[in-house]
Amino acid sequence: MENSVIKLNARAKVNLFLHVEKKDENGYHPLKTVFQPLILADEIIISKSDERGVKLTSNANIPLDKKNNVYKAISIFCKEINKSIEELKLHIHIQKNIPISAGLGGSAVDSAPVLIKLNELLNVNLSKEKLEEIARKVGADVPQAFYSHATYATGYGDVIEEEFVLPSMFVSIYTPYDYMKNIANKTAYLYNLIDQEKEKYGENLEKAVMAKMCLMKKALKSKDWKKIGSLMHNDFEFVAFKEYPILRKVKEIYLENGAYGALLAGSGGSIFGIFKNPSDSLAASNKVEQAVGRESGQIILTETTGF
Repeated sequence: MENSVIKLNARAKVNLFLHVEKKDENGYHPLKTVFQPLILADEIIISKSDERGVKLTSNANIPLDKKNNVYKAISIFCKEINKSIEELKLHIHIQKNIPISAGLGGSAVDSAPVLIKLNELLNVNLSKEKLEEIARKVGADVPQAFYSHATYATGYGDVIEEEFVLPSMFVSIYTPYDYMKNIANKTAYLYNLIDQEKEKYGENLEKAVMAKMCLMKKALKSKDWKKIGSLMHNDFEFVAFKEYPILRKVKEIYLENGAYGALLAGSGGSIFGIFKNPSDSLAASNKVEQAVGRESGQIILTETTGF
């Protein structure tokens, strides 16, 4: 790539379904989830550097060292092929367009296209399965970013079981500015709250959610967005709505204004609505802004990937 610049898209994701199971013997929560990529994307710009190693820059306030998932992915990749990261001499700029810590994939999705491109540039030809294995070591949300369409995943969300090619839909996303800003580890905090909440309901809740998951998979296979929207589910809503009631209000506004479905994105704090046409998506977005105020958060209009 002598003197050339490579531009990659790292697509945001939402979860159309997210079920949190009980902690396993490793102390982690297995998941059953459906990921849906969006057209909304960060831009990753790769260029040659005179300096040894990998230098990261960004327009956003994110880690630019070994804590960054792009750096972590490159580091693991280099170990896999017995190459020193110092030999690479790359400058990677991460142009963040996806809201940070919002349940939309964040830094996880940025690393996947970099792994794919690095595999190509270095002529290593690792298999997709091997790249996904590396991706799992970076983060549970990374493997899904290798897929262009909706996927059903198990494990910790890192084992992709099936891919579904759905019609493209329009999406409105509301992201509050101050969602759990004072909580050091938002996701771990919410997982603990989910454990406490589920103890109150017992096995009946578990059975009901799993039945809904079965119906969701059928709806995905039939490519029926109306059914998909009506079956969308996220366990994190049990606790996120109690902690941050404005999110429930936004969800209700989307549903009252033409959304096929609306849901908390990941562990939050974004709420997204799925719409058949752009005018409905825009109208619902305006209703949200009027209800919660422009100063409370950001609204992004985008689309799902699809045909």
